[in-house]
Amino acid sequence: MTEKTSNNKSKRIIVLTSLLIILVTFFGSIIFLSTAITPYKITGESMNNTFLNEQLTLIFKTKKVKYGDVIVFTYIKEDNSSIDMIKRVIGLPGDKIEIKADAENNNVYHIYRNGEKLVENYIKEPMTYEGGYHNITEITVPQNSIYVLGDNRNESEDSHKGIYANYETIQGKVFFNVTTFKFV
Repeated sequence: MTEKTSNNKSKRIIVLTSLLIILVTFFGSIIFLSTAITPYKITGESMNNTFLNEQLTLIFKTKKVKYGDVIVFTYIKEDNSSIDMIKRVIGLPGDKIEIKADAENNNVYHIYRNGEKLVENYIKEPMTYEGGYHNITEITVPQNSIYVLGDNRNESEDSHKGIYANYETIQGKVFFNVTTFKFV
């Protein structure tokens, strides 16, 4: 075999190997994206102004959540019917949650987690008595449950009304708003 033939054979092997790597990466990415990411359309006003009704988002399918994540979960009602909900993670199992009136304005309420007042720049407006808030003495988030609240607190059905997210029903966490083309 001549040196030229050997070089041509080596070049073909390199090209074929590169093509194989590109194809495997391409199809692997498609499979990953189709199983790990799913679209979710917002319904309702509970997450205003962060998300508006009818906006399209993408959720990353995971059950690992942390404070501040916006998650989609299925809530099983007492009659065994279910509804998908989108809320913000406020408390994890074992956390102590309190709702207290503001010292200067009795009609405005704040969330405390493990004794610390949360700074919540993302909520639409302050929580009020008219919005269903009142002083709630310390509660402990049950095991396998997540304390969740909507960003539009005064118009949200959520943990302050006894609705918790359950780890088993978490569909994933929102990471991208398709409608506004912004990462969350």
